[in-house]
Amino acid sequence: MQRQIQLQGPLGSALRNVIDNRLKKLDYHLLVQPFAEKMDADERWRGEFWGKIVRSACLAYRHNPDSALRKKLDIAVRELLATQDKDGCISSYPKSQQLTGWDVWGRKYVLLGLLRYYETVNPSRQVLTSACRMAKQLLAKIGQNRIVDFGAHFGLPSGSLLRGLVKLHSLSGEKQFLEEAEKLAASGCNHLHHLFQAAAQGVPPAELADGKAYEMTSCFDGLLSLNAIKPNPMYQQAVLNYYQLVRDRELFITGGGGLKDLNGEFWYEGTTRQTWDNVGALGETCVTVTWLRFCQHLLRATNDATIADEMERSFYNALLGAVKPDGSSFMHRNPTPLAGASFRYTPPPQIAGFGDHDCCLAQGPEGLALAPGFIARMDGRALVFDGYEDSLVNFTTPGGQQATWRIGGGYPMNGEITLTLTMSRPENFPVRLRIPGWAEGAELTYGRTVRKGAPGTYVTLQREWKNDTRLELSLPLQTRAVLAPGDARHVAWIRGPLVLARDSRLGKLDTPVAGKLTQDKALPSRPGFLLLRKVVNKDVLCDYASAGNLFDPDNRLRVWLPLA
Repeated sequence: MQRQIQLQGPLGSALRNVIDNRLKKLDYHLLVQPFAEKMDADERWRGEFWGKIVRSACLAYRHNPDSALRKKLDIAVRELLATQDKDGCISSYPKSQQLTGWDVWGRKYVLLGLLRYYETVNPSRQVLTSACRMAKQLLAKIGQNRIVDFGAHFGLPSGSLLRGLVKLHSLSGEKQFLEEAEKLAASGCNHLHHLFQAAAQGVPPAELADGKAYEMTSCFDGLLSLNAIKPNPMYQQAVLNYYQLVRDRELFITGGGGLKDLNGEFWYEGTTRQTWDNVGALGETCVTVTWLRFCQHLLRATNDATIADEMERSFYNALLGAVKPDGSSFMHRNPTPLAGASFRYTPPPQIAGFGDHDCCLAQGPEGLALAPGFIARMDGRALVFDGYEDSLVNFTTPGGQQATWRIGGGYPMNGEITLTLTMSRPENFPVRLRIPGWAEGAELTYGRTVRKGAPGTYVTLQREWKNDTRLELSLPLQTRAVLAPGDARHVAWIRGPLVLARDSRLGKLDTPVAGKLTQDKALPSRPGFLLLRKVVNKDVLCDYASAGNLFDPDNRLRVWLPLA
């Protein structure tokens, strides 16, 4: 079954704003310039921006076809391929400095950008051939050395080439790329630690290599793709352990992660330390996006509904909280610390003289572009709903007819969800609906039948579907208190998947609160906020994504509140 999904809720609105006010306004000629002029003689990472931005734009285009965006993508690819050397090389580094610094990393993003363009926008044979030539030239240049012997962070960025090699093999059928992927996996994607053997043995992420979070997650994402075509029990255990260790030890209440340095880029036992004020910044947006991508691939491989719970938390809190309301920019790091008053701000240009580019500003749009694939996906013959934001889910049934599910109800602000089917003739196929792990008392109604849904599982309906079939899913959105892990001094509040926060526009930020829920009353929404709730000692809270969304030092927010 093919599907195209149009989001009409908060994620959809943010994605459309990013397309209009960021992706369509970028200078794609500038993104090609580093490759034409070999600008990274200073061993910087200008080469990553083309791939990150093109990859984001291609995925955004898939569910939001836009002729202006398509034109920019075509130009970006055509101009990049014009920089390809006769030997197949596409690099932003001068020949004398190739394989140093971030060269392999930048080439990886070029490869991923070309392959996504080929898959989602234009299946041009020229593009695939150029990608193959580029990869072969890189592998030939590496020769008998290991890929992970090049680059920063003990080879983590270079090791993340793994997924690109697997994808290139899948699209081209060339055995060489699979063989190189297997060699890279055997190296452990790092020359300090064997990431995969260590994870399979339960070593925490903060103790692997130097803990660089999103590069490391990219390596495990590559291993997941390799395991899909070359199953290996150690690979499987490594991937599952890594997911669980990051979830339990590194993620903040918002579903973001990364801390330790000034930009929040390392694993550093973040779950416990998220209320500390001496652990650097918190929550690089690149970490959030890479975690979402990894989780999406793992969800499709395992059908574990609790993985979708984690994705939903990251989408509606860490990711939505990182983007400006008009879609023009993303934060690099999130407000720090979450237990103190702080504000959101847009990052300065990362490389002086090279536009306004920043790694998170380049990669943030991809996170939003992953959202349509989160709402609904195919698993064999079954259509699976993992998310319930207002949407139109257009798909082709197993019988070959075009059909549409319309999701309504205003989720995640409201929990009474409707799903209405439009199709031309009756047909039998399975539909699965996720019951979030927090949704105690969830009920699914269809016709005169009411089914209870166990939290953290799927409800499966195998039946003949007819035009105008209507499902009603009730997800109780109780507000619940969460005590800070390892810290008895702070409490936070969550309603459904939405983390609540104080905002300086709504009242004081530092007043101590009781840890017991004394009041849970809805308040009318206000412009600029998704949700307002009145909870705990007359404290007016809003959703985390709306808190501090003026991106102004005077507009501060706080998530973890001091206990009286």
